[in-house]
Amino acid sequence: MNIDVKSFYCHRVPDQWNRTLEEQSQRAATDKPARLLLEAMQQVEATLDVIVEAESTEKRYSLNIHQGRMDCDAEAQRPPFLVLVHDLETFKTLERESGDSILGFLGTLAGQSEEMKLTSNRLRQLSELNGRARLELTDGPTMSLEARLGVGIHDAEAPRCTLRLPASAYAALKQGTLAPQDAFMSGQITVDGDMNLAIQLALAAVSSD
Repeated sequence: MNIDVKSFYCHRVPDQWNRTLEEQSQRAATDKPARLLLEAMQQVEATLDVIVEAESTEKRYSLNIHQGRMDCDAEAQRPPFLVLVHDLETFKTLERESGDSILGFLGTLAGQSEEMKLTSNRLRQLSELNGRARLELTDGPTMSLEARLGVGIHDAEAPRCTLRLPASAYAALKQGTLAPQDAFMSGQITVDGDMNLAIQLALAAVSSD
């Protein structure tokens, strides 16, 4: 497995996550809304797994979150609320498009240009989802990212829905210049399969902190 992938998920992603928490802690010292948001972030106890596929092999990274802080460990400390699955080609795109943000794709779906923060409320909404969803770019760089939502999702299950969008729409969502609802209504985001799961995922992404 490419060492850059290991470095990304075991070091860069947790470091970015924990920097965001520390920055929020600094803002919380003088701002009440920031303090409430910090408390909601520190309430998070969760695990997020990533599976990177390469030819006939795969590597799993367990990102455990305790009191809002993330560490990459050899094993998951609890059943993951979300498992992200992608190949090496998609990794290159994710690294470029999402920076070091593990939830960058959710932030993009929400039309957020800032780092998406995982709070107890957002975790609850994501944990209530069950099924497999796939996000694909229809042009430009390769990106096919599968999100397995809920406990007990098996490898053999087919995705319940696939969201497809052009690279230009992905970029506009990421920059916050295109609202998610406009992207859906204009057909820039197309959904194959279970529309309800796609809507629930989008709503969880845009939910208040």
